[in-house]
Amino acid sequence: NEKGDTLWSNHFGGYGIEEGRAVCETYDGGFIVTGATNSFDGGDYDVYLIKVNKDGKLLWTQTFGGTGNEQGMSVIETEDSSYAITGYTESYGTGRLDVYLVVTDILGNMKWSKTFGGVYDDSGASLQETAGGGFIITGHSNSFDNNMGMEVFLIRTDDNGEELWSKTYGQKSDEFGNSVCQSKDGGFVVTGNSITTQTNGKNEIEKVKQIYFLKTDGKGN
Repeated sequence: NEKGDTLWSNHFGGYGIEEGRAVCETYDGGFIVTGATNSFDGGDYDVYLIKVNKDGKLLWTQTFGGTGNEQGMSVIETEDSSYAITGYTESYGTGRLDVYLVVTDILGNMKWSKTFGGVYDDSGASLQETAGGGFIITGHSNSFDNNMGMEVFLIRTDDNGEELWSKTYGQKSDEFGNSVCQSKDGGFVVTGNSITTQTNGKNEIEKVKQIYFLKTDGKGN
């Protein structure tokens, strides 16, 4: 409740390993949860989608993925009462890992899925439905940087998940996008972290992590 006292708790899964990564409240007062599971469908890890009512009682679950590893990292309910998930997939796409976008109906049945990325590792961490429809997704990628470092990955799609544009951002360090939202001016803001390597006073190599904050216009510039 508002004082932090527990109203209810519940747990979900099979005989393997489950992990919850993101949750949002739904229009009906319940909750939608995403993460990963290796208890079902015979693959490695699959995207796990769980719907509960306002009291935490399980309504249904769904899994999505192929023979490789998939994980759901962010979930939202859309204006038309669909659910949209982003994360990563090892089973589909063009690279080792690709950004995975899954949209389901109100019962969690897949409507469609899309992948984004290049020949190396790309992952989605956060998504939001944009004004006028479509999605904005952020995460990270090392498919497009000649230095092979990680960069913030930003992807804009239409209502059907077709890519309108994508951009990467970063310097000679590793940058990761962890959260994205659309700003009032129609652009986008992303936050995450930047990891650089430096030598300390003891001549030891250490990694320094800082907050990374990025503002773009409506076309990702």
